[in-house]
Amino acid sequence: MKEFWTKHMKCPLCSAQFEQVKVFNEVVRIESYDTDLKPNFAGINPFFYSLTTCNSCYYTAFEDDFDSIISRINSNQLSKLKKVLGIARKRFNINLSENRDIDDAIKIHSLAILTYAIADMKSKLAEIYLRLAWLYRDKSEKEKEAVALTKALVNLEEVFEKEKNIEAEDRIIYLIGEIYLRLGKIDKARQWFSKLLENRKFQDSKYFKMARDRLSLLRGAKK
Repeated sequence: MKEFWTKHMKCPLCSAQFEQVKVFNEVVRIESYDTDLKPNFAGINPFFYSLTTCNSCYYTAFEDDFDSIISRINSNQLSKLKKVLGIARKRFNINLSENRDIDDAIKIHSLAILTYAIADMKSKLAEIYLRLAWLYRDKSEKEKEAVALTKALVNLEEVFEKEKNIEAEDRIIYLIGEIYLRLGKIDKARQWFSKLLENRKFQDSKYFKMARDRLSLLRGAKK
């Protein structure tokens, strides 16, 4: 069974044409999940290939946003993005072929952080920091994982506090509680898990059940 295929892309930032390596869905196998929703894959990790990177200028984003981000940012943001990507292009040597490794994936996620930070897209920024933390976990780099989790947390809380009609609100509340727990802030974790359980509209959510289990575990630990 083939594992990879390529998609022809044109960069909206520098107009270069390139081939994006993608993974066939059929070859992705998840063995388990960590409590912060991290999937543990058997074989290929699709997160290595889930972001689109121009091999000419290093502009990086999720494919769904790849064309639209450039049109939504102003000229100052665009200039800043070009500048920081130029610095990254000199600093990073990234393998964008099928044979990329976890260090390549970390660099690719770091490039995407530049894009989404400049575009001020907090929800996507939180997701990328969370995935970056997962990559560091796979490398057993606990300090870097904690830094990435903290930055994911900051952005998730900002999304919750400032955005209206939040997509997947139950997931966000659960993740905030779980990240606080992983960072050792037990009281904060309890507050956020309780916030999810107190909202009746989430009673049928899988995250409601997960938060209930985590809160029960914390109560048991307290005893």
